[in-house]
Amino acid sequence: MSDVSAPQQDPVYTRLLKAALECFLADEYHKVTTRLIAEKADANVSMIRYYFGNKEGLYEEMIRETLSRCLIYWMVHVIQVGGFFDFLRLYYDTMSKHPDSLSSSSRCWH
Repeated sequence: MSDVSAPQQDPVYTRLLKAALECFLADEYHKVTTRLIAEKADANVSMIRYYFGNKEGLYEEMIRETLSRCLIYWMVHVIQVGGFFDFLRLYYDTMSKHPDSLSSSSRCWH
């Protein structure tokens, strides 16, 4: 990522990450273009280079941001149920009774 102060606070940066997530979830990496992401984010394609260097940098930052949110989400739930073992038990019990609930557990992806 380039040397920009607090890019996470810039709405263009945020829109690019959100658009990248939507595009990469919808299609394979090699089929997603920076122009498509920029268009979906209503941003100039040059902003991808400015914030992330290139498509790979944007992809890496998208993964980093997504995983950090998911980690926080999961850790909160692990603490609430009394530990990792109890969390896994709760997860598998819930999934076995409601296999369609996987989509609702993906809230950390958005």
